[in-house]
Amino acid sequence: MGAARHLIALALLLRQTRATTLAGVVFEHGVVLGADSRATTGSIIADSSCDKLHPLCGNCWAGGCGTAADADELTRHVALDIRLRGLRAATTAIAAPAAVDVATVDEARGLLRRRLKSSRLQCGFVLGGVDATGPKLYRVEPDGATASSKYAAMGSGQFGAIARIEAARHAPTASRDDAIGVVRCAIEAGIACDTGSGGEVHLVVIEPGDAGAVVATRLQFEARPPARGR
Repeated sequence: MGAARHLIALALLLRQTRATTLAGVVFEHGVVLGADSRATTGSIIADSSCDKLHPLCGNCWAGGCGTAADADELTRHVALDIRLRGLRAATTAIAAPAAVDVATVDEARGLLRRRLKSSRLQCGFVLGGVDATGPKLYRVEPDGATASSKYAAMGSGQFGAIARIEAARHAPTASRDDAIGVVRCAIEAGIACDTGSGGEVHLVVIEPGDAGAVVATRLQFEARPPARGR
């Protein structure tokens, strides 16, 4: 009986999903990605502080929706792929050691796409990053299809989020602070419109730093209750 209960508990854990709201926008010099923090198992809240924003390398991050274990493992494997590629390049003097944990956004997109197409993983991503060509944002579907955009949303709360971004008339020339405000409001709109999304608002701002390096800054906010006119 104990073994049976253990197997049932394990099955429920593996089926844990993210009733998720993801959003991302491009701003003047970088990208802002956002996510809520609630993970669910059916109608049960399994985790109220789930981190859905995953670093793939120093300059690329991905917000994941779908099955939690699938999104976590896939992003971990892609991060390892990028690092191994950088180490091989460094040993052949093609790349400097500082570039080991760096990839173009298109390279990260290709690795995500390849792993999704070659598996039955049930997860999708909003991918954002900054490279030599500037800031980029992609929506990566569970079947591996990708689409480039200046703003994007995914998950069960995506309709509320995308409506909020479009209502704000966001433009890729917006300032950093404006982009942070838009993504925060988009995640809060998704939470308000979707009973599965909830918890806190997690953001990551990816932008150029000093000496040509790309810096990723994590931000965390309490979700504000919906208000009239917002």
